[in-house]
Amino acid sequence: MNEQHIARSTGIQVLDYGEISERESTVIGRKGKRAYPPQFQCPTSVAVDRVQGNVYVADYGNARIQILDVNGNMTREPLVLGGKCRPCALAVSLRGDLVMTDSQILRVFSKTGELLRPILPVYSKNDKRPELSAVAFDILGNIYAADKANHRIQKFTFEGKFLCFIGGLHDLHCPMGIVVKRNGDVIVTEYENHRLKIFSQENLGESKIIGARGVGAGKFACPRGVALDHNDNILVADSLNHRIQVVSSTGNLLGHSE
Repeated sequence: MNEQHIARSTGIQVLDYGEISERESTVIGRKGKRAYPPQFQCPTSVAVDRVQGNVYVADYGNARIQILDVNGNMTREPLVLGGKCRPCALAVSLRGDLVMTDSQILRVFSKTGELLRPILPVYSKNDKRPELSAVAFDILGNIYAADKANHRIQKFTFEGKFLCFIGGLHDLHCPMGIVVKRNGDVIVTEYENHRLKIFSQENLGESKIIGARGVGAGKFACPRGVALDHNDNILVADSLNHRIQVVSSTGNLLGHSE
């Protein structure tokens, strides 16, 4: 069974999207500050450790990352960030390493929770100050960060070396979600263009568009988060349509939440 984990304002929804229906979903957590039973303050992002199946939750208001199983049981102590560091996006690599951002800086943690390094986004004096909205790993462990202020993706090695920009003002507009397929294709949600864009790993200057603005099936209104299942189908948080849509990598609609 494939599952998608969706951040809400006070809890986490766990859905089997073979037949997506909120009536048959399970709610984990509620509003609050306690770590267990899990409580959240404005969770902003989730990621799944595909090896052990743990669910990582960016608990923004409590300035921590919670690690749970799919039933909501705590599997590790929360990763408390402290200070003004509030996680707005996170991703987990195939090895179990974690990358998160507070929108200004990337921080990389080992699978045991040790801070390995911060990574500063790259920009010039002609750019706006980067505002990081989403992060992702590819299968090689490279790190991708969506910079919505400068309308592009920044790519780094796991060690923090800058590799390249993807997109830009003429190719992307307000990227809010990012995920990387096993073949290296980069999938981005364009919040203000109301669509998905897929950049080919063979030529990152080439891209494919999926969707357009609207309320019907296969249409989007300010899409935000994006994820992949084991078959590389794309799950999109269609925010202003208040639903999750599932599309194939060729753009065919496979289902949506009711």
